[in-house]
Amino acid sequence: MVAASLAQRAKGFPATPTNKAPDIEQVLVEVQAAIVPLWPLKDFVAVNPLGGMSDADLLQVHRTMRRQRDAELLMPGDYYLDSLARGSLADHDLEAALNECRVAHPEIYGVVSVSELATRLEQHSSGRTPQAEPGDWTFAAAIDRGAGTSWSASVVAEISKICAAHFDQTQATWPSPWKHLSFYAAWREMACRDRRIEKLGLADFRVFAAQLPASPREAIEALLRKLDVGPSQWQAFLLSQLWSINGWSAYVKYRVRTAAMAGVQDEDLLGLLAARLAYDAALAEAFAEHSAKESWLPRFTPSEEVAVGDEASARYFFQAASEVAFRRSICRELLDANVASGKRSARPEVQMVFCIDVRSEPIRRRLENAAKNLETFGYAGFFGVPMEYVPLGARQGPCQCPALISPSISIKEGLGGGHEPTEAAILSRRLSVRLSRKVWKAFQSSASSCFSFVEAVGLAYAGKLLAASVGWRSSNGDGRYDGVSDAHCQALGPVIDGMSAEESEKLVNFAAGMLGATGWTSDFAPLVVVCGHESDATNNLYKAALDCGACGGHSGEANARAAAAILNDARVRRSLAARGIEIPADSYVLAAVHNTTTDEIRWLDSDNVPATHAAALSALRHTATKAAREVQAERAQRFGIRGDARRRARDWSEVRPEWGLAGNAAFIIAPRSSTAEIDLKGRVFLHSYDHDQDAELRALESIMTGPMVVTNWINMQYYASTVDNRAFGSGNKTIHNAVGNIGVVAGNGGDLMTGLAWQSVHDGRRLQHEPLRLLVIVQAPRQALESVIAKHETLRALAGNQWITLLAWERGKFFRYVSAGQWQAYAP
Repeated sequence: MVAASLAQRAKGFPATPTNKAPDIEQVLVEVQAAIVPLWPLKDFVAVNPLGGMSDADLLQVHRTMRRQRDAELLMPGDYYLDSLARGSLADHDLEAALNECRVAHPEIYGVVSVSELATRLEQHSSGRTPQAEPGDWTFAAAIDRGAGTSWSASVVAEISKICAAHFDQTQATWPSPWKHLSFYAAWREMACRDRRIEKLGLADFRVFAAQLPASPREAIEALLRKLDVGPSQWQAFLLSQLWSINGWSAYVKYRVRTAAMAGVQDEDLLGLLAARLAYDAALAEAFAEHSAKESWLPRFTPSEEVAVGDEASARYFFQAASEVAFRRSICRELLDANVASGKRSARPEVQMVFCIDVRSEPIRRRLENAAKNLETFGYAGFFGVPMEYVPLGARQGPCQCPALISPSISIKEGLGGGHEPTEAAILSRRLSVRLSRKVWKAFQSSASSCFSFVEAVGLAYAGKLLAASVGWRSSNGDGRYDGVSDAHCQALGPVIDGMSAEESEKLVNFAAGMLGATGWTSDFAPLVVVCGHESDATNNLYKAALDCGACGGHSGEANARAAAAILNDARVRRSLAARGIEIPADSYVLAAVHNTTTDEIRWLDSDNVPATHAAALSALRHTATKAAREVQAERAQRFGIRGDARRRARDWSEVRPEWGLAGNAAFIIAPRSSTAEIDLKGRVFLHSYDHDQDAELRALESIMTGPMVVTNWINMQYYASTVDNRAFGSGNKTIHNAVGNIGVVAGNGGDLMTGLAWQSVHDGRRLQHEPLRLLVIVQAPRQALESVIAKHETLRALAGNQWITLLAWERGKFFRYVSAGQWQAYAP
């Protein structure tokens, strides 16, 4: 314990000098930019945890992560040795990978051979790959190492406690009295009063906190001077401070991002950084007599170079070889399929547009095989309608669009036919249900009843618990309409009547954008189905991660209904016809939802289908039922189980109701005819695209800057959660606890968890996700792709630094993007 009083030794904080370092503001901008946002549980969407570092390549970032976060970006050596032993990597895969590594890192791979890299891997592989000793990038970590203490964990617990109270979203019964203040101001108020950190041994920390400047920016500068951190080290040091509480840093970054999109400046991330620095500065001063600072400084500036003999270079090579092997298999299948590129000779009877999600690929394949007169398309699951969907009786609603964009229109839910008395009754019922739930929650969590709740009502839950355990729970979709009859649910939907001329024009643009991007501008079938998707799971804090990411982590039902209503609207069709997209009068658009847990399709508003289309819908229902059974059999084989998928969805104790997007590895942007005959095993995102109908490349640019970036986010979240679940995932799902309706912690405290649970990528025996960087194949000329990439720095970083492998599929041949203006012919 530190006995000396900080108050007795404190010299105060140096005044801000007149010759302030001119680049501190830029450093703070870059540090904040490197933090990736974490969406709250109700809107959870996949993000690339390394997205803020895409200006370097994976090997360089891996080096930084190992030194500054003690985190891994490559699998253990034994994983790659096992691939070699199983014959998964052919000799030509290894040679191809070495050639690519030599281009990217000639200083490492210029003279080394495959056999030398294999030997290096074997020499360093014994269980988990030995770590290079990490640098101490916080004083707390340095003191822990030198004095055998646990200050790092104590600081994280203290900050997490304050963050949970300040950012709580109605979970806490007693809210923080300082919620109206900025985070930094609220932290100072609490730090000046709370004695816990002092009882742990940091004497007079309350006095220390009270002496800090009132501005977080000024506090950061003062603390850097107090710690004597030089300007050349600011960026790495400050970033490591935020990484030490990465979960809360990521959530605060989400809040800052959301505020910025609304035109509001939010400095809470700087406030969090200032708070974290304060603990380090206090610890450094308290432990000055132990010379912790001197022992720490040499570890503060690790070499930026990757040593030629580093075992990480061998593991990176075999990671690249694994990706080359997968690329070879996909490209070989595409070439061997010899699918005709021409259009159908006859008008299809049914067309269905699905989300590009990898879980859509198996059901699309089975539907097409079962009905040769059925055609499918792939488009991001918000179907081009970036909206805020306002539920009946609410003033605002969720954002039903990808995280990259903001809603551009608000669409309200209403009751068809304008039955106001019935609508009022539904509203009254829903409000009463909300009120009863609120009262019940208060009873469960209040101080007066928390210990007596189980004793008082526990037996009443026994029957419900047993029913849920054996899969007897009834389901009503996503539960938004509790207490409302099925007939009323069918009538509830988006209302687009009565919109202004400006809003109506937006609807036309939405429709034209979706149809144009897919190349679906003619030959419409009599029955067209817009099929969103959702997941069905019980007792799952990360349920939003299984819903539609393109819909903001929500069910795709609202967007499917909105898109169908827009495409059926007579005014919209007239405007589309003026743009050269003519939807025949006999084409009717129906909305549906694909349940990715059971693979069943729920048909929405089917009572409104014209009698002339009833037979086609009946046949489609039969086909979809058969296809669902076949896909369920595929999934059961992957799970290694027998039984009903619906039971897994309804079992409150099931930790793996479905695999989500585990296994994702590629994104193909091409006409469906190019992939229709191939079993892609639910591993490939599929976006319909016809380059011949995109002369101005607007559709291609939209796809590459939107869905392609999002699929990279998804792919890298699964990748990182697999290679190092401790740093980038969320650990064991069975010990998760919700915090403030924001996120989860493991057990009873610590930092917020940021990624996927281990059960999302591993089945208990083996990995269900193979960590591979995303392969993107675009059926378009190199020149077209080059012109889009040249306009966007984000794309140049993703493709140029090999966060994705980009292939142009041109006239039956493949070309791999190397760097700006450089493409390499690729023959699988």
